[in-house]
Amino acid sequence: MSTVPNTLRGRCPHALEKRRVTGCLYGDYALLSCEESDGVRHVRLYATAVARDKAALLWRRSGCIVSGCCGQRSHPVLDFQHAEP
Repeated sequence: MSTVPNTLRGRCPHALEKRRVTGCLYGDYALLSCEESDGVRHVRLYATAVARDKAALLWRRSGCIVSGCCGQRSHPVLDFQHAEP
């Protein structure tokens, strides 16, 4: 039984494929936008959990800056094992 590795490549392959990963590209902390019309989310990477959590709080209050939602939808918060090269 194989498991998905807890890395950006393992957990967000579609976002990488569609070039929807932005932010601190060596960061291990991610905040995901709402799904776009094609079902793929944008991934914003952060170097610290504090910076990521601050952005997540702002998105909950006023909506995400990527998809323009009104803050009602879920914005998953991820922690990866290690940054990938």
